[in-house]
Amino acid sequence: MQSSLWSLLVLVSAVQASTLLPHTPLVAPLPSRSSSTPSDAQVNATDVTVNATANVTDATVNATIHVIDSTVNYTSPLLSKDYSYCQAPIPSADSYTPLPNATLHQLQEVFRHGDRTPIRVLQGDSGIWDCGESREVQHVAGSKGNSVTESIVLDYTTPSSSPYSKNMWRGSCIPGQLTPKGIQQHHELGQALRSIYVDKLAFLPSTLDPSVMYLRTTDRWRTRQSLSSQLTGLYPPEHRASSDNTTTTAPLTVHVRPRVLDTLVDPHEQCPRVEEFEVNRTKTTEFQAYWNQTSTLRTHLNSIASFTSSSTDHKYGPSLVPFMDVVNARVCHAKPLPCDSKDKSNCVTKDQARQLLEAGTREKLLFHRTLPKAREINDLTIGPFLRETRDLLLDVTQGRPVPKANLYSAHDSTLLFLLAALESTDRSWPPYASSLIVELWKKDNATGSQEDWLGRLLYNGAPLEASWCDFAVGCPLPTYTAHLTKHIPKNQQASCESQVA
Repeated sequence: MQSSLWSLLVLVSAVQASTLLPHTPLVAPLPSRSSSTPSDAQVNATDVTVNATANVTDATVNATIHVIDSTVNYTSPLLSKDYSYCQAPIPSADSYTPLPNATLHQLQEVFRHGDRTPIRVLQGDSGIWDCGESREVQHVAGSKGNSVTESIVLDYTTPSSSPYSKNMWRGSCIPGQLTPKGIQQHHELGQALRSIYVDKLAFLPSTLDPSVMYLRTTDRWRTRQSLSSQLTGLYPPEHRASSDNTTTTAPLTVHVRPRVLDTLVDPHEQCPRVEEFEVNRTKTTEFQAYWNQTSTLRTHLNSIASFTSSSTDHKYGPSLVPFMDVVNARVCHAKPLPCDSKDKSNCVTKDQARQLLEAGTREKLLFHRTLPKAREINDLTIGPFLRETRDLLLDVTQGRPVPKANLYSAHDSTLLFLLAALESTDRSWPPYASSLIVELWKKDNATGSQEDWLGRLLYNGAPLEASWCDFAVGCPLPTYTAHLTKHIPKNQQASCESQVA
């Protein structure tokens, strides 16, 4: 596959859904730094335009993953040998099989953003993170009819004049930003979805039709870019025409909710019970046992000066997840692992990187699945979103008009919450660009019963494994929705305001 170069454009609003207007293409040439100012007809007052460009080959992405994986000692009892945090398996049209004697009626996809830079910055980290021409452009317009606009390009670069630039963060990325590799991952995922749901099943139209899609993302730049990238693969420029078959791009709305009201992220601020659980979780006997088991690993990590600040870099107490984040990003890019700034021979090893991934995964499992009250807190976290997805399915069975495809760009934590609620047997950390798909099928010999409807869940291209239903053959919808209902709090607000202890 030759290098792929594209531009990604998403308009989002911090409070309301925003609309990509006609003549404002979702996939557009990346404007130069001196690009002209758009007119009022092209922007709204709260619009934010995100542009990203990547030029990455498949060979580059795959080579990085395989080189790293081949140097790791796989002795983990939790993570399988073929598991890679760096890249989720991509669905394949060749291995995809429709449910026999049934017709697909709705598609829901919840996915993790692609590869990103580390969220935390280590003192003395001389690594270079290059995001190419990926940058954010903000358009601010006056009231309707006012022709005065302001276009601002946010240029993220490391100034050579900074006294810290030689010893800390360098390059053109910001912490937690989607990398060109992450853009490529979701572009390929979008292409895979097109090969299945457009080319193979003819479920989605060949040319983009905004009326059949619902698009939503969290308020993070990396999730907005991931959604844009996936849409570029699902509907490339040659499949973007308006209803009158001209070459202009049809309007497309992307929904963004304020973080405190977003059911795709942790509800710490708005749910005191979840907050209290987070504060108390590290005081439990189970966590203390886990913490003691990692003492050897932690002792070495703490001997590396640049890591000491990260050891307490968790709002709710001690955690190895900050360590894991710092190391995993470097593993996925074949970058040198962190070393002591004073003793360059004292470094994190490849084997310790894998141990960190194992430890971080076990830590998350404690909080999502095994600690006392973990299930209750998990339900308070993801229950409101489960309600939304359940009701969408039931709307279809009742003949109500709802979008055929519903795409949600989210985070690894979102998928951890969902997999726990679904009681998936897969307990590994969701890799970059992981995808959980819910398909709603109806039997061709329908009798008018809810049993005519089947739900099939696919996680990273394979049927989700769970003991309570067989998703390989389709789960009867009443069974599936009953399971979701079990994990939806009856009174969310009252439960949030009660005390954990």
